Amino acid sequence: VTIKSRIYFLYDNGDKEFPFEVNIKLFDKKHNLVMTLHSNEAYMDVQRNLWLLRGDVEVISYGKNKLRRVNAELLYWDQENETFYNNNFVRFEGENFCATGYNFFAKQNFSYYKMEKMDCTSFLGQDFI
Repeated sequence: VTIKSRIYFLYDNGDKEFPFEVNIKLFDKKHNLVMTLHSNEAYMDVQRNLWLLRGDVEVISYGKNKLRRVNAELLYWDQENETFYNNNFVRFEGENFCATGYNFFAKQNFSYYKMEKMDCTSFLGQDFI
């Protein structure tokens, strides 16, 4: 994992706050890039291993489950359980589809995801991302 930000605050309990833009990259054991995360600000709860990502959040997965992208204004990333979730609006894109909705939940590698009030548009036969 690599984390880049102009500044962060480290609290006595180990939590970290990133009040400005943060970029995170995850790599597999062979050092291949598997995911990038970007947000305007973030907070990491170290004890729960939980990230709160806020403002222009974008997650891109490059894993074996093909390219996937999530955009939201707020997104939780549970590193321990390797999941993403939120109760707000989210846009989820794959290689041949785009879905928008609320109450998003996904495995970190996007092999499974669900949304409520989902609107789905398919772009078959072309790369959308």
